[in-house]
Order: sequence, then C-alpha cells, then structure tokens
Amino acid sequence: MIKIIFYSLIMVSAFIVPSILMPDFISQYMSRSFFFASWITASWIAFFSLGAALIFFSFKEKKQNLPKKFLILTGISAIGFPIRVVLHNMLYAFYILFGHITVLNYLIQVLDALFFYIVIIVCPICFLIGVIGSIKLFLKKN
Repeated sequence: MIKIIFYSLIMVSAFIVPSILMPDFISQYMSRSFFFASWITASWIAFFSLGAALIFFSFKEKKQNLPKKFLILTGISAIGFPIRVVLHNMLYAFYILFGHITVLNYLIQVLDALFFYIVIIVCPICFLIGVIGSIKLFLKKN
C-alpha cells in the first residue's frame, strides 16, 4: 500500500511542477479555463492527501527502518508545501490588516519571508531527498 501511495505522489507531483514553473503570462491565460483551474486544484488536493496518507501509513508500519524515514520526509514535505503556502498568504493578509503597528509589521515581514523561503527552497529539496532515498532503498530491497 505504501509503495502505491508513494508512486502516486510522484505522479501527482509531475502534474504540479509544470504549473509552478509556468510563466506568468501563460498561467493567467490558462487560469481562465475552468478545466485548467480545476485540474490544478485537484492536483494540489491529491498531492496533500497522498502526502498525509504516506505519513499515516509510514507511522503505522511496525518496522523501524531507513525507508520509513525517507517516506515520512517525503510526506511531510508534500503536506508542508500547501500548508506553508497558506500560512504565507495568511501572513500577507495580516500584514495588510495590521501593518501599521510597527512591532507587528516587522514580525509579520520576518515570518512571511521565512515561510516563503521554506516553500521555495526547503520543501522541494526535502521532497527530492525523500523520493530519491525511498526509490533507491525500494530498488535495493528488491
């Protein structure tokens, strides 16, 4: 079951990556299409759900081994990406609402930048490390 979820997560990420890397003028044109917008939304929901399922089934597995750690890393980075994007956007909204208060202004800007860099740098690197490590250990096991 874990391998099916893991490989499904990789397939869904293959749909998500092009949408992230798409130039802005193309994505604005494509987002007007209901099919394209719903396809991207469904991909993100599937990515989050598969990441959560991967974490759940990895923790449920009784054996304590290295592939389990790579699977958990993959799942955490998969669910972390959408969560941190939402946190980044929420902090931006708080900045708009409470930016006039100096202390909150600086705090929100620091947290906003932190979540932004986690989304852009940390999550994709952790996802790749987890995927490559898991695949390597799956192939080594067989």
